[in-house]
Amino acid sequence: MLRRYGGGYEPERRGTLNGRLKLILAIWAVAYPVIACGPALITEGGVSGFVGNFISLTLGGLLFVPWILGLLVLGALVWATTPRRYRP
Repeated sequence: MLRRYGGGYEPERRGTLNGRLKLILAIWAVAYPVIACGPALITEGGVSGFVGNFISLTLGGLLFVPWILGLLVLGALVWATTPRRYRP
């Protein structure tokens, strides 16, 4: 989509940036549960299950706050780059 800026036309770039940010947000939202819960799901039980659960709990605790902050920042960037519809 072309928009008129000053004396010429320039392509609309907010849509492509918005799409990329949505993709990054989706990857970010899925990556935390996979990394945090992966060791618990891979191990079966006994000592290895205890170690897997301990690693999952540790990773989950360490990565939870950065994950939430990342979701908030990426969500705000997606919202800020959403193309607005102007009504005359």
